[in-house]
Amino acid sequence: MTALKIDLVGDGAAIVTRHFAASPEQVFRAHVEAEYIRQWMGGMEGWDMTHCESDARAGGVLRYGWAGPDGMSFEITGEYEVVKPYSEIAMSNGCTSQRRPQTTAAIRRLKPKKAAPF
Repeated sequence: MTALKIDLVGDGAAIVTRHFAASPEQVFRAHVEAEYIRQWMGGMEGWDMTHCESDARAGGVLRYGWAGPDGMSFEITGEYEVVKPYSEIAMSNGCTSQRRPQTTAAIRRLKPKKAAPF
């Protein structure tokens, strides 16, 4: 896996790029299958991932939640807009916590590289 690259574009938008030593199929599954989402999103120290639901199809919902120290909690909920296996995932989602709600949109494009940049 390469370092995370973040390019700010427009007002409140960013393009985040990272290369993985994995096939597009593996990366796709890691972003849509609850079993794998739990492995990379559930590991914050002091926090437990209480639920992880992913219905990866256009119109399907996603819902992830965490409980942390001192009774703190937060949840990410959203809807898949585009799901093209092994190439593109577009969704809108938001994070709700005791502090404030926030809405974001995300598009993940999976592109195989001919050679790893290692």
